[in-house]
Amino acid sequence: MDEPRENELEKRAEDIRAVRKLLALADDISLVHPWAFLAWAGLVAAGTILHYANFVAASISVDTALLSIWLPALVLGALAEAVSWIVKLRTQALPLFSRRLGGLLLGGLAMVTVLIVGAARIAQTAPSPGLAVLFAVLPLTFYAQACYGPLFIETFAGIAVGICLEASGLSSPELFLASGLFVALVFASSGLHVLLIERRRRG
Repeated sequence: MDEPRENELEKRAEDIRAVRKLLALADDISLVHPWAFLAWAGLVAAGTILHYANFVAASISVDTALLSIWLPALVLGALAEAVSWIVKLRTQALPLFSRRLGGLLLGGLAMVTVLIVGAARIAQTAPSPGLAVLFAVLPLTFYAQACYGPLFIETFAGIAVGICLEASGLSSPELFLASGLFVALVFASSGLHVLLIERRRRG
């Protein structure tokens, strides 16, 4: 085969690889900015430390901690995430009411609703560090499925730690502190991971 022919075939092969790469990237939808994950990381870390400090100082109850510490943290985190969604939708001109994105939003809403009800129920009995980690990292499965598959790394790392803690049967204030800080680390790692992915996509 002559050289011009070989060059033409190589160019077509490169074009095909480029198109495949673009199609693969098109399957990913960036719904939130990386700083939304970092905001959650900061709130979880702050809430964990505040909860531990209050427990050591005054033996704060679970109910009181939920209302005075974790409820405000959830509200602030939800507001930060909502702002991030709105900014992303505007800058990327994503069709909010498309079939795919609408299905993702409804699925995420259903998961969060069940998560909140389940967490509230468990908190009334005897919460454990393992269950706390499992419930906390569960929302990452939505973003791993909807946005970027590589986030399953952080998701399953959190699930593995949660299962190990649950299987161990260990529970102490210090272990709750370590578990909360671990969840914050998972969220921060997810935010940095998304940041790196988006930088690579922009070239």
